[in-house]
Amino acid sequence: MKPITLLKLGGSLITDKSTPYTARIAAIAAVAKEISTYKEPLVISHGQGSFAHTSAKKYGGKKGYESTWGIAKVCQDVTELNAMVMKELVEAGVPAVSLRPLSTISSSEGELSSHSFQTVETALLQHLIPVVCGDVIFDSAWKTTIFSGEKVISLLTDYLIKKGYSIKKVIQLGTVDGFYDLQKKVIPLITPQSWTSMKANIFDAQQTDVTGGMKHKIEEAISLARMGISTDIINGNHPNLINCSLSNKPCIGTHIAPDIPDYDTITLVNENNEVTGTAPKLASHHSKTALHRGFSLFLFNEKNQLLLQQRSSLKKTWPLVWSNSVCGHPMINEKPEDAAARRLKFELGIEHASILMALPDYRYRAEKNNIVENEFCPIMIGKTTVKTLQVNPSEVEATKWIIWEDWLKEVKTHPGNYSPWCVEETLLLENTSVLKSLLHK
Repeated sequence: MKPITLLKLGGSLITDKSTPYTARIAAIAAVAKEISTYKEPLVISHGQGSFAHTSAKKYGGKKGYESTWGIAKVCQDVTELNAMVMKELVEAGVPAVSLRPLSTISSSEGELSSHSFQTVETALLQHLIPVVCGDVIFDSAWKTTIFSGEKVISLLTDYLIKKGYSIKKVIQLGTVDGFYDLQKKVIPLITPQSWTSMKANIFDAQQTDVTGGMKHKIEEAISLARMGISTDIINGNHPNLINCSLSNKPCIGTHIAPDIPDYDTITLVNENNEVTGTAPKLASHHSKTALHRGFSLFLFNEKNQLLLQQRSSLKKTWPLVWSNSVCGHPMINEKPEDAAARRLKFELGIEHASILMALPDYRYRAEKNNIVENEFCPIMIGKTTVKTLQVNPSEVEATKWIIWEDWLKEVKTHPGNYSPWCVEETLLLENTSVLKSLLHK
């Protein structure tokens, strides 16, 4: 299955939060129409806005309830808004099915205790679009609690990752152009590290929201970022902005992303491969990229299949281009083998692989869209027994395994379909004794 996108329709978008029990049907219909042409795996969640939040504030539910009729009213409000959302999705041609958390999740003291998320998985495998929502949850300690749409998304994401699926991103739709600071300016990027010092600059929603307001939404996205998953916070009222985000194109909003690692620099060298300094990786890649150190790895499984990756659409250099298993930049005092192991874990979730140096002195220069790669790039080979990959969508768009002999035919027939360093390195590796030895073990 292709990487899964999770789309959250905020309560402020689909209801009028200033007027109890008022749905914004036109806004729901517009979203449904925009996503109706999207053909990749998708899970939708929606908030409750002026429906269940209104009744939950009055009757309880977050930590139990005083009236059985009251909690029934909260549940009925969830049902009513969910039915409106489903009606617009189905009428727009979206193959959506409602899977209420009330029936699929149980908790204890507000924390997940059991679930049947395999129903969501089954729906995805049948090319349906599961629709979940913020909902009342039966709780063994409190009688009931309330899980927000964001919390349900986070729990589903964790489940899908552990089942071996790749998450492309999370998109949160609201009625503003992202999250604002106290000066009412959109904050374009938040990371777990920056959020620690930024909390005071984010202000909560003013309307009633029993799940915790705007900060809660960011903190759920921050927990996803710590898992390597990015979230786009965008305005669902802007035409085509949803498709822009679904297509991984830059768009107006707040991007919540994993921390940029401290090692995200390149090691500058002279023509003798002697260190002359370091520089930021992204800022250093342009039309006159300085000579620096890189590395490249060709990883095989037990069937002698080579792992290929399609570079993420978010990459500055060679976005969406297919290439070899992993390549990157070693830290200033880092061995290429250690750098390769680090990137395998970061990009693909592979923690166990044997890595061998094959061609330590390879150097190349390549250019695409006025961006130059200019590296001393030792070529390594390796093997792994790992069968399930955990793809980091900020680095990798897709992966596939291919038999080495088939790969040789493919790269010689269609070299333009792949990164230039991958093509050159393949041809250099073809007749090396170290590769022949690895493939015949």
